Amino acid sequence: MSDFDPVDPVTARNQLAGLHSRGAIPDPEVDAAARAKLATSKIDKAIRLAMDDCPGPLHPAQVEYLIGRVQQAGAQR
Repeated sequence: MSDFDPVDPVTARNQLAGLHSRGAIPDPEVDAAARAKLATSKIDKAIRLAMDDCPGPLHPAQVEYLIGRVQQAGAQR
């Protein structure tokens, strides 16, 4: 089971903004987690929109490529 609660980018952005409301300075770990959640929601939305325009399923090599990109991005931090 994942600790990630998927949300749309607007909700994720609002959650991040809420951490900084009224000049608040959130804990760096909480801020980083909120920014990662926003990035994840943006990637999720982009994938969904791209697949809506795709006439068929992706080739397994394309899926592997995208998985590699996401894994690489996750390992960079």
